[in-house]
Amino acid sequence: MTRKKYRFWITKEQLSILLKGILSGGVLVFLFYDSFIGIPFLLPYLPVYYKREREKQQEKEKQELKKEFEQVIKLITKGLEIGYSLEHCIESAKVEYEEMLSNQTSPMIRELETFVKKLQMNVPVQQIFEEFAMESQIEEVKNFAQIIEIARKTGGNLPAILRRTTEVMLEKEQVYEEILTMMSAKKMEQKVMTFMPVGILAYMRFTSNGYMEPLYHNPIGILIATIGLVLMAVSILWAEKIVTITI
Repeated sequence: MTRKKYRFWITKEQLSILLKGILSGGVLVFLFYDSFIGIPFLLPYLPVYYKREREKQQEKEKQELKKEFEQVIKLITKGLEIGYSLEHCIESAKVEYEEMLSNQTSPMIRELETFVKKLQMNVPVQQIFEEFAMESQIEEVKNFAQIIEIARKTGGNLPAILRRTTEVMLEKEQVYEEILTMMSAKKMEQKVMTFMPVGILAYMRFTSNGYMEPLYHNPIGILIATIGLVLMAVSILWAEKIVTITI
């Protein structure tokens, strides 16, 4: 069975990324080459830019979906502690979560609707969450499916296990938020350092155009500009790896 990748993207967002990539690429061509001759050097830039920005947006939406899933687990755990079956808890969680949110287009609400439809088709709960884990690529969903399987095979106290699981998930999320807060200043510095070379080049271009003239329209200048672009790209990727932390 081919694994279906979870989609977070709509055409409007894809178009927005492409337009931003074309605009930023055009600015780089103008500043570094002052000629359309630079376009072939930047042809690899657009797909790389699109891929990186798409991955960032997917990760952002994935984190939002994970937070919503954690809230749904709380509702499911509450129902289990009352004595309801897991299947009934999922149906109740859908209704309660819809009441909690004013935004009815929430991705988790759409997933809960899918869960309920599958339950009505007698699809096992464990299989439902396994499929959701494969689509969303969220580790917590995969762990949740495994917990259900183990608890049902061993006859464990599922409400207590889920309550502890939820606590661990929330503690992990809190640590992640604290790390993001501590790293926010460093990320801002990284963004400033990223745009500084381009800013300096633009400043020199518009205030001392004669000073920049030897850089353009000659083989040595084109070579220097290309080397500068490559070094800048490497430094950006390196800086992003430094300030990116996963837990």
